[in-house]
Amino acid sequence: MDYSFKKIGEDEEHLFGGVAYAVSEEPDLQGDFVSEMCDLWSGVLTFARRGSPINIMHSTGKIDATVVESFLARGPTEVATGETIQKGAWWLTVHVPDDEMWEKCKSVVGTSGGFSIEGQCEAVEVD
Repeated sequence: MDYSFKKIGEDEEHLFGGVAYAVSEEPDLQGDFVSEMCDLWSGVLTFARRGSPINIMHSTGKIDATVVESFLARGPTEVATGETIQKGAWWLTVHVPDDEMWEKCKSVVGTSGGFSIEGQCEAVEVD
């Protein structure tokens, strides 16, 4: 699964979109995975209740960014980048209003870095 965010539309719109996480048996870069839609849904709700904090690759505090779209795909779904995401993918569209932060995000997001959603989970060992 590609977890990179991409610029959507023109620079003036200041929008990025991407899959924040997805139901999968394949581990992410930290060796974690979520295998059930209900578990990912719990994380989505927690993210929203905490005010949808966004930062850049765990290296900064919360940035001035607003989640303007957030959904779990219930089946293959075409998104704003023109790509089709799989069932169980959590899609976010983020607006970054500040010009200076927008430029910083453009230089990082979609390359070797990206957004962090400040996610937390209870780890369970699996065989």
